[in-house]
Amino acid sequence: MAILAMRIITPNKLSAVKFTHRNLVHIELLKMTVGKEAIKYYTDLFKDGVIGDFHEYEEGQAVQEDAKISHANFSILDTEILASDNGTQTDYTFNEAISLMVLCVTQAEIDYYWEKLSADPEAEQCGWLKDKFGVSWQIVPTNMNELMSRGTQA
Repeated sequence: MAILAMRIITPNKLSAVKFTHRNLVHIELLKMTVGKEAIKYYTDLFKDGVIGDFHEYEEGQAVQEDAKISHANFSILDTEILASDNGTQTDYTFNEAISLMVLCVTQAEIDYYWEKLSADPEAEQCGWLKDKFGVSWQIVPTNMNELMSRGTQA
């Protein structure tokens, strides 16, 4: 299994955060106003989930009142994920332009992740779903390319 990673970190910036993996590409979830709850949810959901560093803003440090996480990192499916609340005034949210992909070997895995992550039936289609935190996911079989190239026989 794997999750698609979306943030590039150059080697000279690796020393700023304690990573458990030395991958140079990581995911960063910014604007996690329910960050502590989300991080706990994801690390409990994925069997190998681990919470690493977790640092909250000190009082008055962030401009936005609902910003709680200064920076945090956690790992699921051998993929390091960074999380933080943007402490400045912004109004952006998660959307379908970026999704995390979970490659599943069995139908049981697909069903498990779909059941646990799906929170918005109107956003579901062809393996895509949105979780209760607004993050978009793709839950797909590892042999998806083979299935797509084979097509449907008449």
